[in-house]
Amino acid sequence: SSAYDFQNNLHGEKRTFSQNGEPLSIEEWVNGQLHGKSTYFRNGNRYVEVSYLYGQKNGTERHFVDGDIISQEIHWENDQKHGLSIFYAE
Repeated sequence: SSAYDFQNNLHGEKRTFSQNGEPLSIEEWVNGQLHGKSTYFRNGNRYVEVSYLYGQKNGTERHFVDGDIISQEIHWENDQKHGLSIFYAE
């Protein structure tokens, strides 16, 4: 079984970590497609959250500063930017 076959059958939550154990990503998969919320980390802090609907970005993508402060929100529908993108300044 190749890695390609494994990816096609991915189902459930997939977590990846750096060599020193910090989280890199938490993704929700259904039948080999991103589906649900995916969260990506930088230096142990959450920096992007994206919602997927059967492999396509759908919903609000949020970017964070220091893991908690929202710096921008981008709205997606069927893998295309849709509506407003909001940028927050201090």
